[in-house]
Amino acid sequence: MIFDVVIVSLLSYVVFKVINSQKGLRFFGWVAAASVVLVASSYVALPALHLLAQAALVVLLVSFPILFHQEWQAVLDKNTQAPPTVPLSPAIRILLSIGLALLFVGMTVGSSTKVGQLSQEIPIKAVNVPDGMSARVSGDQRVTILISAPREDWRSVTPEAFSATVDVAKQSEGTYDLAVTVTSKVASVKILKIKPSRAFVSVEPVIRKTVPVTVKYSGKAGDDLVPGEAKITPDKVEISGAKSLINDLTQAVVAVKLNGEVKPIEQKATLRVENSSGETLEGVTFTPAEVALTIPLVKAGKVKTVGIKPVLSGQPATGFWVKSVTVSPSTVSVTGPVEQLSLLTDVPTAPLTITGISENTEQQLVLNLPSGITVADTVTKVKVTVTLAKTETTKSINPEIVYVGIDPALKLASISPNAITAVVSGASDILNGLTGAQIKLNLDLSAYKSAGTYSVNIKNTNFTLIDGVSLVSFLPSAIGVTLENR
Repeated sequence: MIFDVVIVSLLSYVVFKVINSQKGLRFFGWVAAASVVLVASSYVALPALHLLAQAALVVLLVSFPILFHQEWQAVLDKNTQAPPTVPLSPAIRILLSIGLALLFVGMTVGSSTKVGQLSQEIPIKAVNVPDGMSARVSGDQRVTILISAPREDWRSVTPEAFSATVDVAKQSEGTYDLAVTVTSKVASVKILKIKPSRAFVSVEPVIRKTVPVTVKYSGKAGDDLVPGEAKITPDKVEISGAKSLINDLTQAVVAVKLNGEVKPIEQKATLRVENSSGETLEGVTFTPAEVALTIPLVKAGKVKTVGIKPVLSGQPATGFWVKSVTVSPSTVSVTGPVEQLSLLTDVPTAPLTITGISENTEQQLVLNLPSGITVADTVTKVKVTVTLAKTETTKSINPEIVYVGIDPALKLASISPNAITAVVSGASDILNGLTGAQIKLNLDLSAYKSAGTYSVNIKNTNFTLIDGVSLVSFLPSAIGVTLENR
């Protein structure tokens, strides 16, 4: 590139020296402008503009000298050229030559290099995971990358040629914000920008546990047949993976797609695990990696409509309880072997975890169909809505007593007892901060016109409560009030 700049600078200097006249500089300016347009149009892939620039250069460099030979000679002949309007000193010619060379070389390099964003996002993977540990990138994060590469190499620029990683070699159990590193298998590719440049990674111990294997069917067998009781060998497998992932898993799944089969099915099958929405979870290892299936096909019983039973796992946050659980749709039509179908009363959903929730939850769940039972209609998922309510507690409190209607000639001397105890109920978060000043006991003494001691009955309607609080009981039911003359 340096050699290219030097050569172009020398040639430019010679040209400036030869045509250092008003006419020559104007002509050279047109040539330079057409050249810049030619290179720029190539860089931004504008073919029509590129063709126009080519035509302009042909006219200027070929047609002009041939058709206007005398004018051309006048430009190049020092004896006939007009004196320059603005003479270019050697220093200015040197600077212009170097600047022009840098411009041309830079644009030429740019026109051969393409800058762009990779069409697909790259998944982020954790590398150098310590033995006995597992690392998961939060939320299955992916990165977008901005790259530059020679135009002829862009055919080999595919998402598979890149890898995005976070290094967890020195991390113990916990969650970390780590830098993302992107590498390319194509040597000529330069990575200009990564977004996001950091990712949250959870590092956890690997745990193992044994779970049963169940078969999940889709499609239909032929000749009004349905799967009978499947024989699975082995019927239990060991799964291993991140602690937070394995803890909630209760089974491994074999997916079998029926497509008009009329003979018993015998095959090897790989395993997977699913969340409550039926999505396959990654990062789980199975031992063994596959099982042998033998599935008899039996005559289907009649279609039966059964209820759908929502299954909840865990408990909501402290201070809340499950007020109601609704399922939509609430029933599903199923078919299967006659014996199984006759005993079937409902179909459970996959477990919905409500541990620690503090607001209403709605989620699409798959049906956990018993082996040999298949759905006879289009229902594959149901909407389960969990409605929460705040747990109500009680609290004893001494309300503030407010006296109204006292005769102007009288004054309050004393009361007996000195305080009222009221029991109120409400949500725990409201009662925790409740004070006696927020609950008012209003006593109307307008009926008493002379000094003396009177027994004033207390009613529920005498209490003023704040929103979310209700009155349970109070003691005593009457209070002694002594009035004196002022």
